[in-house]
Amino acid sequence: MAMPEEKNRSLDVIRLRPYTPSATSSAPSGSAWYESLTRPFRMGNTADIAYGGCALAVLTAAAFQHLEAKHPASSTSSSPFTIYSASGLYLRPALCSTHFICEVTSLRSTRTFETMQVKVYQPTGKEGGALNACNIGLVDFMRRSANGRDNSILTYSLQPRLVPSAGTLTHHTRLTGEPQGMQERARSGELPQAAADAVAKTFSAMNAYTVSKLPPEGIWQPAAWGAHKRAKTGQEDRPVPERVGYDWTKVRGSLVDTESREEGSLPISQAAASASLIVFFLDGALSFSPLSFTNRFLDDAAACASLDFAIRFHREDTLLGKPGLSEREGWFLREIKARESAFERTYNEGVLWEEMGEGEDFRAVATMTQACVLKAKPKKEQARL
Repeated sequence: MAMPEEKNRSLDVIRLRPYTPSATSSAPSGSAWYESLTRPFRMGNTADIAYGGCALAVLTAAAFQHLEAKHPASSTSSSPFTIYSASGLYLRPALCSTHFICEVTSLRSTRTFETMQVKVYQPTGKEGGALNACNIGLVDFMRRSANGRDNSILTYSLQPRLVPSAGTLTHHTRLTGEPQGMQERARSGELPQAAADAVAKTFSAMNAYTVSKLPPEGIWQPAAWGAHKRAKTGQEDRPVPERVGYDWTKVRGSLVDTESREEGSLPISQAAASASLIVFFLDGALSFSPLSFTNRFLDDAAACASLDFAIRFHREDTLLGKPGLSEREGWFLREIKARESAFERTYNEGVLWEEMGEGEDFRAVATMTQACVLKAKPKKEQARL
């Protein structure tokens, strides 16, 4: 049975309005400017800074706004271009106290490609003050395949390491959503209450945007995202680069933008919302996965943050938040691996998988990789839960 539609705060994360830069701006005359309607929020960091996925989502949404202004959708079809990659740098931490401002410049416009450069700023807070650059990225779009069909010479997809058809990954229909699942484990004594509370304090902000379920075969369920530092995960015999974190995720509500908007705010296409929120979701957990994979949590690091990102979309228009879905529908599997660590930097990879059917193969929707900083604290300062 279809679930009643709920207000989707995910659209608020990427809602934009036109912005007019100051007369002293040195931006190219062809740039388009946008301002976010909401401020970013804090999550997954011990410092008082915003979750990096907020800036990446706004960056992607701004590129879509500029693209769709140039190539608007018709009454019967979407924009003729679809996103296939985005990459860039985190230039400085974003603050939770102010909005984002985006400058979008077209670098390439051909029959086949549209390439945008997007700079994400935050104002200093002073009237007429400077804009501080937080992120810069390149977003690439490619013309859609003919007739909406995949005309590839070859079609294949790597599969997750643990898949339902092998009987080794618990399906989302047999799991309790978070944070209820973790609190139930704490009440039963399976998980220290302090670990459950640490996870709730650190990551609860994401619960407003997604529903998450943790299969016990991945590291994050038994280890409580690393907060349960003495947990046995079943992956201790594997080298760290072969350990895997899994969670089932589903966007809350519908991403069809039918709500009344504030004056001046721009409409959001479902393609733009889905791509922006895929970036938003995949940024989560990448930088601290090396900690959680080794019985550590954020309090064990002096610094843990993303330095850059690159995401490749493997499908055209994988749509999240379709209206009218039942509780069993609309789920995706996120898989994260920690590939490399040396010289206080790590390299990590996340894949979002679309389920073709319970017990059937998956297909990869998007892959994000990041280089991240990971600095150790002196051992005497490391806390153990």
